[in-house]
Amino acid sequence: MELDSKAWTGREAGSKSYPSVTELIDKYLPRKTRAEVYAMSRVYEDRIADLMHTIHDYHLRCEAMAKHMDGMEKEFYSRVAIPVSHGAFVAEAEYAPNRIATALETNGRGAASGVNAAIPPNPYASPGLPEGFNTVLGYLAEVNPEALDLMGDPVADTQRDGYWLKHQASRRDIQIVSVEAPAPLKDVGIETVNAYPIELLRKRLGD
Repeated sequence: MELDSKAWTGREAGSKSYPSVTELIDKYLPRKTRAEVYAMSRVYEDRIADLMHTIHDYHLRCEAMAKHMDGMEKEFYSRVAIPVSHGAFVAEAEYAPNRIATALETNGRGAASGVNAAIPPNPYASPGLPEGFNTVLGYLAEVNPEALDLMGDPVADTQRDGYWLKHQASRRDIQIVSVEAPAPLKDVGIETVNAYPIELLRKRLGD
């Protein structure tokens, strides 16, 4: 079936809204062949004009077809798409015992004479730590308690840190000390933990 270009474009070659042959050459032909086609258009004006009009009409037909198909796809989807709820957002909050410096105490009678920070003990502090050493959980509880709050299982979630620290200590011939585990770890059956130099912990966990 032959298609009528005017049914697609709504414009006819030669009308005021239709591009000139020069404009069509600039639009559709590469730069290296434009000069040659310009010269040919002077000799074969009607043929070159018909050729460029055909190319332009074909382009407009393809463009109209793409828009038509896009509209059909959207209409089809609107009819067959299964309604899906956007869902609901739920948030929960709880107090974590390993937070440090969360208790504040006001002294004085009548007017406040000052505010003192009552710092709760570190629940992950191991007894008998040598000076300059700490455990992974003990160090995190001191310098970055918020990180522990975000962990579902602090023991499991810090295992990779322990592997890295042991590897680095072995490579550098740095001493590792085995110390008594804190109460939260003893509750899950862990009796001893490794303590590492503070400098090495700082490289891995920050300060």
